[in-house]
Amino acid sequence: MEPSLGAVPGVFDGYHTFCGTAGGAVTDQAGADRARALPRAGRTGVVGPHSACPRPQPVLVHGASTGPRLLIFGATDPASALSWAGGFLSYRVTVCDGRPAGATAARFPYADEVVADRPHRYLRRTQVDERTVVCVLTRDAEGDIPLVRLALDLPLGYVGAMGSWSDHEGRLRTLREEGVAEDRLMRLRRLIAFDRSTHTPEEMAVSITAEIISHVSRGVGRPPP
Repeated sequence: MEPSLGAVPGVFDGYHTFCGTAGGAVTDQAGADRARALPRAGRTGVVGPHSACPRPQPVLVHGASTGPRLLIFGATDPASALSWAGGFLSYRVTVCDGRPAGATAARFPYADEVVADRPHRYLRRTQVDERTVVCVLTRDAEGDIPLVRLALDLPLGYVGAMGSWSDHEGRLRTLREEGVAEDRLMRLRRLIAFDRSTHTPEEMAVSITAEIISHVSRGVGRPPP
């Protein structure tokens, strides 16, 4: 739920924070970004005051919803590191794998939930929204098709799958053959953590979370001018 602050000098409308003046409004882009991020993460916080405003006042942004979900499919070593990183970023983390021997709470102590079920079956029955992040870490491009196809049909914030460029192209080719539209396929991200620049599960987790943050915040991945 997005907050409404009525006629107070600083107003957050879900996308921008303004400081009211007699002649108009001064846009505080940094404040707007901060204000937008708080409810997305299910947090409450104070934004501002912005020094450019004639009468600087802080804005209280109340996040009434729970934190967003991170669904990790594949009980792998990178999944363990990613579950910790996701919790650090205030995601509610679920790890799901079809192998009961691998999907255990002992292997994933940082996850909020560990599920032994076929991934696409679990995704079909669980609750998701536009903030939900799905990461497919099974490295099984062919076996992941039912899961990825379902994920692309859901209103999710991010869908990424592990694999090389050839794996990714093969996955896209199979999905096209199954009739998935191009606008849906454009939502599928190849997780950059599979590149050789990352070696350990922890490095892979950092790479994945950096990509998620950039995508969710609509970043460009370049340093500012």
